[in-house]
Amino acid sequence: MQLRGTIIHPDEVLTMSARMAAATGNLWWEERYRGFEPRLDAAIEYEIRCQTFFHNVPVPVNHPSMVSQVDKILFLRDGVVEMFGPRDEVLPRLTRPAPVVMARTGS
Repeated sequence: MQLRGTIIHPDEVLTMSARMAAATGNLWWEERYRGFEPRLDAAIEYEIRCQTFFHNVPVPVNHPSMVSQVDKILFLRDGVVEMFGPRDEVLPRLTRPAPVVMARTGS
């Protein structure tokens, strides 16, 4: 299955659109990004289904909707493995609310 162009082209469009939106502040670039995002998501989801049928393949996922397509999650923070394991064990640890820290005011 050759999805290289199907994935690479929208990825490059998303990258350039994000950069141009940040550089110019023009909302047209954000609209362009949002228009290509579903294409890339669909291509990646399809690739995950195809690849996992044959063997395990690491797939970088940065969109929450993709998490339902994987069996295991490897979570990196600053390039260091923070969590790894079955999706149903790691995901709750990633999605639980952050602890609230109370700050003292005054002296």
